[in-house]
Amino acid sequence: LGVCYPENGRDKRTAEQLAIFDEAKEKFAALKDIPLHVEEMESELIGATYLFKAYDGERYAFSIQSRQANAPEDGALWGMWFGSGEDPEVLERIGNVIIYINQSK
Repeated sequence: LGVCYPENGRDKRTAEQLAIFDEAKEKFAALKDIPLHVEEMESELIGATYLFKAYDGERYAFSIQSRQANAPEDGALWGMWFGSGEDPEVLERIGNVIIYINQSK
C-alpha cells in the first residue's frame, strides 16, 4: 500500500496524525510513504487506487476520484473505475495514476 501526497503534506497534519501514520509505517512494512515533488495533487488524481489479483488469477483495479471529507470542494468531480485490468477505461485511469506518481517522485 502506497500513501502518496505532496511533499509539504506532512506540514498540514497535527502531531497526533503524524504519530499515527509513523506508527502504522513501523507496524506494517508493506505501507510505503511516497511524498511527491509537487505543491498540490492534480485534482483529477486525488482519491484512491487499488490493484489486486483474484483467486482465479484475474487482475482487477478499483480507483476513485474524490476529495477528502476534511477538504470538501463544492462542484468537485467524483469518479469511479472498477473492472478487469484489461478494460480500456480502467487501464487508462490506472496508467494516468501510475505515470503521475512516477513523474512526481
